Amino acid sequence: MSQRTQKNKLLPFDARAYRVGIIVSQFNGDITERLLKSALAMAKQYKIPAKNIVIKRVSGSVEIPVILKALAESPAPGAGRYEALVA
Repeated sequence: MSQRTQKNKLLPFDARAYRVGIIVSQFNGDITERLLKSALAMAKQYKIPAKNIVIKRVSGSVEIPVILKALAESPAPGAGRYEALVA
């Protein structure tokens, strides 16, 4: 078992240099806002600063893949691309 995994679970590591894009649907907002809060809490565990997190809000699930593709193909704020995209 690697140092970064424990029973098939990735252990938190210092990812403060990572850039993350999060896409959140406004449809079923009561659910998606809780998912966003959970994603942000997980990012905090990995020491990802808020300035390295871009949150995009879309109307519904149909728009999610379009925005994911746009983020994947464009440079993140600053230099380079995103290390992770979450939807």
